[in-house]
Amino acid sequence: FFSNKPHEIFYLVRCCFISPFTRAQTYAKNRLAPDEEKDPFKEASSIDYPLDSITIIRIPGIVREFACEVLFEQDIDGRSIATLILDTLLQSSIDLRQQLANNILVIGGTAMMPGFLHRLNSELIHLVNISTYVNKLVIKQFHFHSPPAQLNYAAWLGGSIFGALDILESQSIKRDKYLENGIIPDWFTDEQAA
Repeated sequence: FFSNKPHEIFYLVRCCFISPFTRAQTYAKNRLAPDEEKDPFKEASSIDYPLDSITIIRIPGIVREFACEVLFEQDIDGRSIATLILDTLLQSSIDLRQQLANNILVIGGTAMMPGFLHRLNSELIHLVNISTYVNKLVIKQFHFHSPPAQLNYAAWLGGSIFGALDILESQSIKRDKYLENGIIPDWFTDEQAA
């Protein structure tokens, strides 16, 4: 990490983890409250995390575990990371859906959290078997690829490589030019498009 300042994403990746799907379902039934009668799982252990040579904070196990649940909980619009992937597949051509589902690349620091890809896969498989998606998607499995670089800087690396290409100048438009005409060119046909 390049800075001495505390960063939330750094703490998430370093201290938090993603619950397995079955454990998350149990917590969801109990409304995120561990109930010893209903919940066979023990609470995750707390950890002490040093901020500097003097300051140490204690992160409770329940915080370490539940901090990431928001990624998989559906919001008011019924959206989560998994539903966004499935909705994107629904918007693609029927012929490409299975191929796209077998070629998923997840990048970013959050994807480095222990259990993230396994939970995402479990969520996707669960969602394609419920009423919203069962008749629209006939996908039964998903495959995640590993990028050729660390997950937390793969996007920057790709953008950096693209930015260094000679083609960038001919395939981009400057802000002033766009504000002047409000038109984005169609680079495939060399025609002006609205």
